[in-house]
Amino acid sequence: MTGEVVRSTSTSAAGFLGWSVIALAGMGMGNVLLPPVVKRYFPDRIGVVTSIYSVTMSFSTALPALLALPVAERLGWRTALSVWAVVGVLAAVPWVVVVVRSAAARTHLSGLLRRAPATTPALTSRHRSGGRVWRSPLAWGMAITFAMNSLDSYVMFAWLPQILVDGGTSAHAAGVWLSVFAILGLPPALIAPIAASRMRNPIGLVVVFVTCWAVSYVGLLVSPGGPVWLWVLLGGIGPGAFPVLLALINLRTRTSAGAASLSGFTQGVGYAIAGTGPLLVGALYDATGTWTAALLFLLGTLVVLLGAATVACRPVMLEDTWGPRRPAAPPA
Repeated sequence: MTGEVVRSTSTSAAGFLGWSVIALAGMGMGNVLLPPVVKRYFPDRIGVVTSIYSVTMSFSTALPALLALPVAERLGWRTALSVWAVVGVLAAVPWVVVVVRSAAARTHLSGLLRRAPATTPALTSRHRSGGRVWRSPLAWGMAITFAMNSLDSYVMFAWLPQILVDGGTSAHAAGVWLSVFAILGLPPALIAPIAASRMRNPIGLVVVFVTCWAVSYVGLLVSPGGPVWLWVLLGGIGPGAFPVLLALINLRTRTSAGAASLSGFTQGVGYAIAGTGPLLVGALYDATGTWTAALLFLLGTLVVLLGAATVACRPVMLEDTWGPRRPAAPPA
């Protein structure tokens, strides 16, 4: 919220980029926290609730792409950026409620634990269940799958209009196609988490989404001027692996603590890698003058995505794969 407002008033590139990082950091923290919240409050409705908030995220991604240009033309680009801070204010309200209720619950729980015997099974099992998430092949599979899927999505949001313009599409039409690309994420966001929750191994879903990505990239590579609607349609369905991964964060963990660890690792590593995508693709375009190398690079990321997804989708639990924590050394 603060980042959105302040960056719209920045007078330098450094200031704009710095406050953009702050805004994106807030978005990233919200994304990391949502799966554990679902695990804690809706453990018996993971697929449905994940579907609901995935659809909301897809809708909120599509809306700015559709409205940003008209608002900027009428009111200026600074207003077009700062107006989205209102969404941040609205989003903060339920989080404040959760924080207040959680603080009250922790206070009550602390009182109970102080009066509980030291040998209470719940207390001793808590220490036995911990592990290091980065030791888990499942966690790395999830993180790399998330990274490649997000990287491809970020590249399309950043460069799809320019790819289409260079292929002969008008700038206005390219902006409309970008909003269509974003809106097409709604059906997978609605269906994929529910389907994944009912499948022992949802790798088949990921294969479908990767195939859509691949056909879209090949189409943009060999015929960027058309049929544009088909390349955008398939490309818009491609990011559907994202809601599958959000559901798997909860489906592959036994506790909310495990979900929090897996969510933080998956999205932390994933976003760090994915954020380099638009820069790398832009550098490839600058170096070659065409989109050929960039699109071939994106096709290569799909191979990595599919390989990592075979590990991420296996029906195993994080707590069975992350290894025990080393016991604390006894005092000297």
